[in-house]
Amino acid sequence: MNLDVVFRTIYCHARDSAVNFYLKNGYMAEGNYFDEDNIPYLKMRKKL
Repeated sequence: MNLDVVFRTIYCHARDSAVNFYLKNGYMAEGNYFDEDNIPYLKMRKKL
């Protein structure tokens, strides 16, 4: 197993109700809202 892997970006699917939390913590929105099980989500990322 290679333990020298470096992660530079975190991605997540944020529920509409949590988007402001992620924005306040340095995440950036990517693209448009999409539905998962009829719940709106937004893809977000944060560079480390």
